[in-house]
Parts: sequence; structure tokens; C-alpha cells
Amino acid sequence: MRAGRGPDAADGSEGIAIPLPGFFLDPASDDWVGGHSFRQRQRRPQEAVVVPASPTKRVHYEVSYDHPKNAISTARYNVVTFLPAQLAAQFSKVANVYFLFSVILEQVPGWSPTGRWATLLPLSVFVTLSIVHEGYDDLRRHHMDRAENRQLTRVLKVKVHDRTAAFSLRGLCHRGSQSIHTLGHRPSADAAHAGCWWSAVSAVRSRVTARVAEARRGSRECEHSGDEDEDGASAAGTALRQRIERSAATIRTWSTRRASSTIVPPERAADAAPGALPDTMGCRWKRKRWENVQVGDLVMICKDEWVPADCVVLASADPAGACFVETAALDGETALKQKQALPATHGRIQTAEQLAAFCALTHVEAPSAELYSFKGFMEIGGERHPLTPSQLLLRGSVLRNTAHVFAQVVYAGEHTRLRLNATRNVRTKAPQIQRITNQIVVLVFVLLVVLCALFSWLGVRWGRRQHPRHWYLGADAMSASVLFFGYVLMMNTLIPISLYVTLEMVKIAQCWFIQQDAAMYHAESGSRAEARTTAINEDLGMVRYVFSDKTGTLTENVMRLRAVMCAGFSYQHADPSAHDAASKRPEDNTGDEEEEEEEEECDPDLIGPGEPGDPRAHTRASDDAPVSDLLRLPPTGQMLGGTAAPPSEVFRARAEWFLRCLALCHTVQPDRDPATGRIAGYQAVSPDEKALVAAAAELGYAMDGRAGALVRLRVAEGAAKDGGGRPAGRVDGYEVLDVLEFSSARRRMSVIMRCPDGRIVLVAKGADSAIWPRLRAPQDLRSDPLDRAFMPSPVPLAPAALHVRRASFTASSSSSSSSSSRAATPSPSCLSLPSAQTRGRRQRQPLPPTSPQISPASDVSGSTAAPDSAEAQASFAEPTAEEEQWVRARALEALHQFSTEGLRTLVYAHKEIAPAAYEAWRARYAQATAALAGRQQQIEAACEEMERGLLLAGVSAIEDRLQAGVPETIFKLRRAGIRVWMLTGDKVETAVNIARSCRLIDTDAVETAALDRHVLDCAAGRMLLLTLQSAADPAALDRTLDAALAAARRLEPVAERFEARSHRERLRRGLKTFGAMVGVQPGAGSAPRDGDKRQGGLSVAVDGETLSLLEESAGLLDKFLALGTLCDAVVCSRVSPAQKALVVHRMRVRCEGGDRAARGWRQWVRRALGRDGDRYMVTLAIGDGGNDIAMIQEAHVGIGIAGQEGLQASRAADFSIGQFRFLQRLLLVHGRWSYVRVSLFVMSTFYKCMALFPAQLMYQFYTGFCGTSLFEGTTLSFYNTLFTFLPPMAVGIFDQDLQPATLLDFPELYRDMGPRCRLLSVPQFIRRVWAVGTAHAALGILLPLVAALPLGYGGTTSDQFTLGVCVFGTVVATVVVKTAYLDMRRWTLPAHLSVVLMLALWIGYNGLLSHVYSMGVGNGFFGRGVFVRLMAGAAFWMQWVVSVAAGLCLCLVVNLICTVRDPAERRLASWFARERAAEHAANGARRREWLSRRLPNAP
Repeated sequence: MRAGRGPDAADGSEGIAIPLPGFFLDPASDDWVGGHSFRQRQRRPQEAVVVPASPTKRVHYEVSYDHPKNAISTARYNVVTFLPAQLAAQFSKVANVYFLFSVILEQVPGWSPTGRWATLLPLSVFVTLSIVHEGYDDLRRHHMDRAENRQLTRVLKVKVHDRTAAFSLRGLCHRGSQSIHTLGHRPSADAAHAGCWWSAVSAVRSRVTARVAEARRGSRECEHSGDEDEDGASAAGTALRQRIERSAATIRTWSTRRASSTIVPPERAADAAPGALPDTMGCRWKRKRWENVQVGDLVMICKDEWVPADCVVLASADPAGACFVETAALDGETALKQKQALPATHGRIQTAEQLAAFCALTHVEAPSAELYSFKGFMEIGGERHPLTPSQLLLRGSVLRNTAHVFAQVVYAGEHTRLRLNATRNVRTKAPQIQRITNQIVVLVFVLLVVLCALFSWLGVRWGRRQHPRHWYLGADAMSASVLFFGYVLMMNTLIPISLYVTLEMVKIAQCWFIQQDAAMYHAESGSRAEARTTAINEDLGMVRYVFSDKTGTLTENVMRLRAVMCAGFSYQHADPSAHDAASKRPEDNTGDEEEEEEEEECDPDLIGPGEPGDPRAHTRASDDAPVSDLLRLPPTGQMLGGTAAPPSEVFRARAEWFLRCLALCHTVQPDRDPATGRIAGYQAVSPDEKALVAAAAELGYAMDGRAGALVRLRVAEGAAKDGGGRPAGRVDGYEVLDVLEFSSARRRMSVIMRCPDGRIVLVAKGADSAIWPRLRAPQDLRSDPLDRAFMPSPVPLAPAALHVRRASFTASSSSSSSSSSRAATPSPSCLSLPSAQTRGRRQRQPLPPTSPQISPASDVSGSTAAPDSAEAQASFAEPTAEEEQWVRARALEALHQFSTEGLRTLVYAHKEIAPAAYEAWRARYAQATAALAGRQQQIEAACEEMERGLLLAGVSAIEDRLQAGVPETIFKLRRAGIRVWMLTGDKVETAVNIARSCRLIDTDAVETAALDRHVLDCAAGRMLLLTLQSAADPAALDRTLDAALAAARRLEPVAERFEARSHRERLRRGLKTFGAMVGVQPGAGSAPRDGDKRQGGLSVAVDGETLSLLEESAGLLDKFLALGTLCDAVVCSRVSPAQKALVVHRMRVRCEGGDRAARGWRQWVRRALGRDGDRYMVTLAIGDGGNDIAMIQEAHVGIGIAGQEGLQASRAADFSIGQFRFLQRLLLVHGRWSYVRVSLFVMSTFYKCMALFPAQLMYQFYTGFCGTSLFEGTTLSFYNTLFTFLPPMAVGIFDQDLQPATLLDFPELYRDMGPRCRLLSVPQFIRRVWAVGTAHAALGILLPLVAALPLGYGGTTSDQFTLGVCVFGTVVATVVVKTAYLDMRRWTLPAHLSVVLMLALWIGYNGLLSHVYSMGVGNGFFGRGVFVRLMAGAAFWMQWVVSVAAGLCLCLVVNLICTVRDPAERRLASWFARERAAEHAANGARRREWLSRRLPNAP
């Protein structure tokens, strides 16, 4: 039951009301209807309700007991629920249920031919192993929970000196308050006498629920915190904890407000000092465990301490009420986040006594999992103060750079944001191989049922015809049911019982190898590859589509300002490290050439550097990739003069204001060195803001610090700096009034501030699509056709001329205000935008000056020198319509140019706000921020109202450079048959340029807006780039997609095109080598050219607006996805996180065959028996930010990058890597190995069952189909668990068909394996498992029977036990040798050990059984001494060797036929032979070197 409802209940929202302890010191709290006491008085109006006298205990009584305590539990089970839950989980698997059914059948006397323990023993072993593994993991969770719950924190406790004091409240039945009927409605008499059974059940259930709740509350009230101890010394000192003398206190009685019975407590009647407790109360800080913290508690958190629960910050040691938290453990972001206490609370709370006596009521929303959203308000004296995420401290964060904070707990335990996010239901991912395995299991089960039915029919038929002829068999033949279930029990392990447990062990080992790979260790961040799941390792080797984020994934996410546009002129901002790199370039030239030659030699499939068709040509200056136009721009150092004059008369003032916008429109915090006090850097949530503020500081406008709402801006005089790197100039103070924060929906942020001269200005920055529609229309500006002062001057103005013009303007302004002294000693200006003078000396009229009162911000200017006359005060004047139109046209050109360069652009705009207009808007904005229902919508509407009528200030362009190895990685992925889709929020031009730079799109791609046959013919074999942008008509878009699909189907498939390209490249390199040998250098034209127009590729670029139109129609989106499957690459720009997740989700469903599901059993059989790799395509999503989590979780495989945006993506992903370049090793090496290992393991596990149990059926031809087992029951139960389990595990863990260097140099080897389901499919199972296993079983049983070897007693033929031992031994030897030496391409020491150990175990077991087996026939076999006698005879060893050799020769023949018929197998065999030859040569060289050292005189 909630503690109360917020005042916004009328508008549909329901919140939680949490009082501070001081709330109950106010007599008005008697009327509060949100607590437990009111509900008690409502239920029992005639009884007195006794409540605690201590305000803190009163908060617990009224509110806290209705909410969970702060203890958390990540464990899944406890002592009572563990075993039942685990049994239910284990037998939720179909295979385990099947084996359990077999165990039950085995217990029926006379039904099981293999004994009662043949299935029970292995099933118990494997189920027990799984339960123990899960129990160990859960025990570790319990230990971690206990360690976290027992941490200590400081909680404020208010005590009454008389421990027996309490309040007695009588019911409010005489008040007649409407709230009583609202919160506690009693059923009417008609409803009570309705006699409906459902009403009676509801009444009983409500009573039971109420009693359970009361019992829970009673247990909470009776709890004692015996672990508490006083905090004797804390950071707050004695000023926060005062010992108050204890004095007697009488029992106080609170009654209704009737004059005849009202008793006013003396403590309330006394006029206590504001912010002070009554004399009968005292407060102190107590240490409490986290698990004992409750909702409503007041806590003190000191520096570097963890936040124990979700709290609302009330006060801080910082004078401005600010504090900083690190949320790396919560969302992975390492940058500090600023939290701010409400001014209404921070200004009144300085000590613990003031905190205990503070009267307020906190209203918050219901518990939610949203980390970045929080709604609530604090009611203080009848006034609402909105609570936002800036006031919420989340559990899992750490307090930094702040001495201490006071906070109130609002969510505890499982209701905290951290726990609600941890318990979210995430889609359970299953590997694609599991789908194939399920088909194989179904096929084997059908085969089992058919064979059992067939042999049961044969047994019944034989019993009717032949049984009477054999008098010694008894009188009655077995029934059909007994025969059928007997065969089922005898053949039940055709489905391997050890598959699931051993496969889990194999995958754990594979994950360990991935994490230990030093080649995927990123030294800069100290991160290595991590596998966060063991379920989908093999999917890494079956990837067909990669969906990648751009920022931080393909790029470094280390931003730096590259260019700006201000007042119509563009400048480049040079990187300080660029000069150093340029100076070192000539020295590194030779090394680069050698590196390129090395790459050319090791990778014959790649085109040589500098040659025709080189895919790396776009990374260097050439005709198709010209030198960047940014290098031709003037440097930003010339913006404010320097060595060159400004391009126009008004430019300098506009440039100064634009740099102020860069330095002020943000939420960055300076990071000061505690030793020197100088700024060592900046702390920012966004790397974009950090780069912009740092660039502004380099240009002389450095943010010097924040003091509450005051931002200090240090302006360098002439951009000069002192020796310490700190700008030496004046300091201006700007008061931040409001920050309209950035959101993915708004795509912009704004800062409203009061400038030093008292003006109120709004500065906004954001995407051009968000800022441009909100710019003021040029027609609304004053038109002046003669105004040309903003245009470039035909003759460059000298700096003196510029100062003369500025001085004349200032003098004019000064004369108009009759203050000639202002021209000599002006004050700092927030907007130095002088009006443009016409050539006829016409001048714009300035706006009326604002109040001469200067804000307190000007007091921080320090003792700097007064500015000279050139820095005179200028009034804010609007530009003319002509100037604004010209500047916007140049801005659009700059946006296009910067986007083409692959830069991230931001548009800055501003406007001046009248004080009256701001105050009116501020009231509406405060009302929107205090709303609980629809708060976000109301805030966005208020922001939209303010962010209208803006004036353009400038454009910034930030470079996010590509990570090292990204182009090579993407090109290798394309060669491996993997299609890469780039999903980004940048503009189309920026995204396309980045795609060209990282080899996702060819450099010479032809861009087109429509694709048809004519365009395809004109492309002449080059790649086409279809751009779908700003589509508004669904019908036109449908026609475009239909034409593009028709044209795309005419192109050669992507995989075949890359394979043909590799073949042509090998031929070209052969010609080049031959020409070098004969002394002829072939020209560019001698290389094979692409003459077929079908060789051209296709790429698609689509923006978010068009994608939204595609989402509205499922048919259009399906066509777009179908087109994407035929493309080399797809670029989605301007997409939101939800759109990213949608694209990945729909593509995953398409890859799983959701759009072409099989209908009918015939189609299912046809698809199962065919090897169609397209039905098992795997999608992979990779990203580094929190906005990529939804996309990562939607894909089959999610990869997170531990980058600059934090660790939230890597923690939500299945695998984590340090940089994008490690993806090629993760997929091409470990992914391929995992697929090969898991596939061979599954096939080997099924094979070892198929090689033994058909022998049981073949033996039935010699027993009259009576269901007699050939093998002894105990020995048979150990077949999977003891005699054959190691070789398949050795294959699954240690097999390496090819070396990593080969797999990385030739990515085509990846395409030939997993994406085409080369190793594991139903046809492969039939050929390599069913057929081969049945043949081996036939060889094992028929050779002893046909040869009639004298293996029995006295030289006779074999008896049943002897024959079973011979067949069993032959099958075990064949299985372990074939698995370890024929299935594994590379023989390793674990493979040798597995063979030796398995054979030794089989021999040792049979030797032991030969000595301990009973002498009688009670077990159906004569086994005593049989194995010892067999080992002493040569015939046993001869048949054993011959049978094993025959089975292995059969496997060699089958493998040879498959290799000859399959081109992929031929390529694999040739590469393996080449590697073996290289290894032998290297071993020989080492051997010769060793001999030369040991025997120097040897020949």
C-alpha cells in the first residue's frame, strides 16, 4: 500500500508522499491523510492510535513500513526454493524429460533389457552437475549481497529524552472530511447484502491481505538495529551533533480539533526558534547498515562514499548546493555528473539540528527503471519546488569532489533505479546451431520410434511363427507393448544424454580462450575482450549482417574542433598535435613503405598500394579523394585580427560573441589542480562539449569556473596568455538562469543567462535540423538594401581602420546617451554586435538601454586592467534582413562542406529576452517542471515557446577521427561475406563520407536518387549509391523501392563478386610477378578489368525521416530490408535509438525465416533436409553508448565497446571488446573456431551414440527380435559418461584447423564455413553421422559373427557376454580414434591424452569387472574372468585391430570423396597442407640450428 498520493492525483498521476521528520513538529500535520495513522483511524474510528513521539520513528511508522527495506538480493534462490526450482528448471528441458520417462519405464520389471540403472545413473550424474554448478553461482551471489547490505552509512536519528513518550491519536470520525471517504471507501449496505459469492471471496481476500500487511508492519516495528553504533567522529564535527540533556516528558495526546477535547502539546505551543528542535528532543548521527536504511531516512554521505539508496539531495557542503557524483558502476560513464540541491532547502539547512527540524513534504513518482528521468516536487510552506534528475542521487553512484551532502531516501532496496534496471526482462538469446540440433533431435526421435515399432512388429511376428518351435523358450511369447517399450529403453540413448552438460563445459573453455587472447587487449583503456555469456559462442562464426554505430564505435569519440563558420566566413582550427605529426612525417616515410610492402606480400588478395583499384586510395590525396578543403581555410587565430585584418567591419564583434557562445552554452565543469589551483582540464558528460569549451579556451575565451549559478569567463587580452597557460585578461560573470537540457527528441540545448550588463540572453546549440526551423524569418527583420558593411571589403582594412570605425560607432552611441566618459572607459559587454554602417554613413538605431544596474556577476571580474577604448560597450542591434540572408546562405554552404568532410556540425543561435517576457515564461516553466503527469511534454512545450525567433550565431564542426584499423577491418568483413550497416544520428553527407573513409562504400561510387536499368547500365561496373532522403510520398517511395529491387537483382551477388575479385587479383599478381622475373613491368591496363556491368555493387543511404515513413507501412519496410540484403552496405542516418532497435529487430526476424515460415510437414521436411545457410543467418550489433543498448539486445549477438561514452553498452552486450578493429579477430578467428568446434562436438556426440546402439538392433536378428541387450547394463551406462566423453571435448576445446594469421589474411575462409552451415546440418548429419555410425556398428558386430572366431570358453564361438565385450571394445576404440585423429585437423597433446586415457579406462574397468562380477546367472551374463581370458588370446586383438582399421579406412574414404566434390573443402585442405608444410620447414630449421649449436663440426 502506498504511503500517500501526491496532489496531482486529480490529473491521473499517482505518487508517493514522504514527510521529513520536521513535518511532524508542525500542528498542521494532524490533518495529513497520507500516512498509516490516518488509515488506522479510518478503519477503527473509535480507537486511539498510538504513534512514536520521535519524528524519525514517526516517519518510519507513517511511511517507511509500507515500502521495502534497503536490503537487496541478486540471488535467485534460498534454502527452501533452491532444490524445487532447480528440479523444475532441469526438467523443463525436453531431453531430460525424455530420459526421465525412460528411467520410469526401466523400473518396470521385465521391460528393460539393459537393467534398471542404465539411464538413471548417467541422468543423475549430469543433472547433479548442473544443479551443483547453479548452486555454486547462487552462493557467490549471496556472499556479494551480504557484503553490500552490511556496509555502513550515517542516518540522522531524533530522540525524545523520555523513552516512554508517545502520541495517542483518536479517530477523525467526527471531522466529516471528504478525504476519509476517498481513501477508505466502505462497501454500501446493498453491496454487503448482495449475496454474491465473488463479493464474499473478495472480502476474505482483502481481510487476509490486510492481516498479512499488518503482520509485516508489526515485524518491522519490532525490529531492533542492534548493529548500530554512534559515529563518534565524522567530517561534520561537533557542529552537526549536539548532546542535549535528557529531561522528563509527559505523554502527549493529539485529538480532534473539537474545542472541548483539544489538548495542545506544550512543545508545539512554544514558539521555538526557526530551524530548531524543541528542548525535549535531540538529534545525532548513527551508523546503520545499508539493509536497515528505510524510505524517509535522512542520511549524510561524505566524499568518496557510495550512495546507499536513491535519495533526494537536500543540502551540500558546497556554498552553491552543488555536488558531483560518479556513476561508472551504474551506467559506465566515468565523467562526473553535477547534482544540485534545491535553493529552498540548501539555504535553510546547514546543521543536523536544522535538518531534523526542517518541515517539508516530498512527493515523488512511483518507482521507475528510468535512469535519466525523475518527476516530483517538494512542498515547503505550501509552495511547490520541482524535483528533477538533478536532485536525485542514485544507488550505485559515488560522491566525488564534495565534502558531504544531506539527503532523504525516497526509494530503497528493490525499488531503486539500479535494481529495477537489473531485473528488467531481457530477451533470452539462443544460438542458431540449437535450431539445427533440435531438428536433428526430432529426426533421431522419429527414427527411434520407427525402429522400435518395426522391431516390435518383427518380434511379434517371429513369436507367432517361430516361438512354438522352440520349446526351451517357454510357453508364452512377449506382447507388443512389452517389446515396444523394451526397445525404447534399449535404444533411448540414441539421443546423447551428455550433450547439454558437456557442451556447456566446452563453451566455458572457449570463452576463457577469448578472454585470454592478448591480441585483443587494448592497452590505452586497459580493457580486454570479455565474454558475458556462454550460450552463443558459435554464432560469432555465422554472422551475415553487422549493424554498427558510428560515434565511438567506428570513430574514436575523442572530439576536437576542426572548423567554424561565423558571420559568413569559415576558419579551420588546427590541432596542436598536427604540427608535431607533420614534422615527423618525412622520417616515418620509409617505415610506411616497408609496412605497405609487407602487407602486400602477406595478403595476396589485396590490391597493392597506389595501384589501380586500390581500396585504400581514398585515405590519401588523389584525383578521386582530393585534399581536404579545410586546409585551404584561414586559421581561427585570425578571427579576432592577429596578423590579418577581419574580412568585414562587423565581423570582429560577431566573432567575439560566437566565441562567448562556445564558452558559455554547456554544462561543463572545470577540473582544477588542487596543488596549483589552475584549470587542468574539463569534466563533461558529452565529449562534444568538452572539445568546444577547450577550443574556446585556446582562442582566449576560457571558462574559469562555476559558483552556483554564476559562470566566470576569463577573456584574454589580445588572446595572450601568461606563462602558466592561464588567460591573462578580465573575468566576466554570467548568471545562468535556466538550462533547457538536451534530449534525443529535442536534439538541442539552450542556456538562459544574465550578462554582466544586465541583459537576459538565450543561447541555443543543436543539430541544424533542430535549430534552423526556429530561426527568425528574414522578412521579420528590418530591411536595408544599402547595408553592405557585413560583406567582405574589396581592400583589406588595416587593424587601425577597424578600431577607428569601432571608436566612431562607440562615440555615436555615447553622444546619444549624453555620457562622453563611457567612450573612454567602457564596461565589459555581453553582446558586442555593432550595427552595420551604410556607405552613406547611415547607422542602425540601437534598442533602448536596459537598467543600468549590473548583476553581481560583474563583481568577479577581479583586479584586471580596465579595457581600452577599442573594447567599448556596444548596444545589441538586430541585423538587417539582407545581412541575415547572406549569412544563412554561407552557413548552409559551410554545413554542406563540413558534412562532406565527415565532421559533426552544431549550429549556434541566440536571442535577447525582455525581463517581463522572461518572468512570465519562467512561471509557466516552473509549473511544467513541478507537474507529475505529462511533465516531459509540458517542459518541451515551454522550451519550444522560448526557443523561437532565434538569430544565427555560427556553426561549429567537430572531428571524430576513425579508430585505428577500422577501414581494414570493414574491408576484411566484406571479403568474409559480411554486410555492414552503419546506423548513426549524423547527417546523410557526414555518414556517407565516413562510410567512404572506412571502406564501407567505394570511393568512386556513383550517387543517385533513383535506381533503374538505365542507371545501372551507365554505371559501367562501378558501385551505385542510392540515396533515399526526405521522402514524403509513400506511393513514390514504393515505386522507387520496386525499381531498385528489380535493378539490384540484376547485379551479381555480393559473395560471388568478392570471390571473383579475389581470383582476378591473384591472377593480376601472378602477372606482376612474372613480369618482374622477365624484366617487363605490366602497366595498369594489363590487369584484368571488370567488363561485366553486373560486377558493380550497390549501397543505400537513408535518413531518419524516410525510415519513419517506411515504419508506417510494413510492406514498405519489408521491401527496404529486401533491398538491403542485396546491397554491399546500408547507411542509416539521423536515426533515433528506437529506430536502430527496430531495424535490427526486423532484420533479425527476417534472418530467422519469420517472413517465410514453413507451412505443413512436407515443407518442413524439405527445408530440414536441404542445406540452406540463409535460414540461419546471424545478425550482430555493435555500439559503445547507452543509446545502443536496445539495438545490441535485439540482435542475435551484441558486441559492446568500452569507449568514451562509458561501459553501459559493454555491460549489456554478450561480448565486450576495446576497439572496433578487434572485431575482425573476434569473428574471423574465435568465431570461426567456435563454430567449427561446436559443430564437430555436436556431430561427434551424436556419432558415438549412433556407432553403438544400431549394433543392438543387428543383434536382434540372432535373438528372434526378443529385445535382448547385447551389452551388460552397468557397462552400457558408462559408455557416454566414462569411456567416450573426452575426445569430443578435446575437439570442442582445442581444435584449430587453421592458424590465426591465415584466417586474418584470407577472410574468405570465414565465408566458406559458418555462414553457409558447412559442418552442421541435417544432410551432413545423415551422411557423416547416421551412415558412418551405422557402418561402424555393422563392422563391429558382423566381423566377430561372420568370422566365427574362437573367443568363447574352450575355443568355442563367442557367447553373449564375450561377444558384447568384443563389440563394445571395438566401438569404443573406433569412436575415440576417429574423433581425436580424423575429426580434428590439428593433432594436439590433449587429443593424444584423451585417446590413451579412454582406452586405459575401458581396459581397467573391464579388468576390474572381470574380477568382481558374480559367478551366477542372476545378472544374465557369465562375466567372471572373461576379459582376462580374452586379453590372453591373439584372436581378440586381431579382430579388434582389423575392425578398428576397417572403420577408420571407411571414414578416410568418405572424407576424401567429400573433399574432392566440395570446392570449399578443397580450399581448406590446400590451406591446411600449406600450413603443415610451413610448420615442418620451421621445425626443421630449428632442429638444424639446435644441431649446429650442439655439434659445430657436424656436416
